[in-house]
Order: sequence, then C-alpha cells, then structure tokens
Amino acid sequence: MTHGEIPREQWTTLPLVGISADLKGRQPQIDVMVGGRPEAHVTQIIDNPKRVWFKAPEQPGHEAIEIESQDGRVTLVTFRHIDPEQTEFLLPPKA
Repeated sequence: MTHGEIPREQWTTLPLVGISADLKGRQPQIDVMVGGRPEAHVTQIIDNPKRVWFKAPEQPGHEAIEIESQDGRVTLVTFRHIDPEQTEFLLPPKA
C-alpha cells in the first residue's frame, strides 16, 4: 500500500482513478487507485484476491464493490453520486 502522507480517513474523499487486476503473475493482485494528483494519490494493493462482487446500494447512485483476499480481508470501494452543485467534491479542470 502506498499513500504518501495522506491519512487513511481522507481516502474516502478522493476520486477513483482506476482499478486494475493482474491475475496472470506469480501472485495475483488487484490495485485500487484513488486521488489522481501528485499530492493526493493512494494505491491499495489487494494480494491474492479470492472474489470481487457488486454490493447493492442503500441509495441509488451509491454503489460499491467488495474485494476479498485469500486471507479474509475485505476492501470496500464505494461510489457516491455527486450533484453538480457540490463543487467541493468535483475535480479541478485539467490545465
């Protein structure tokens, strides 16, 4: 897991950059990347994933994916609908 100086509790406010899976290597793994800016980037590495499943949302627009590793650890990736008026959660325009 790499996260620079970002406290774990702030990961929930970072935008999803991507999810990748390497299932053909020596040790299968799934990487979940959030942040997308040099000062705010986190990669969560899930070694030996056992299963990935969609978690039904409690509210429409708030979906989630659960990733379980062989050792029983579960990583939850949640997606929240952001209204355009919530400008504090929108990414800045690209330069």
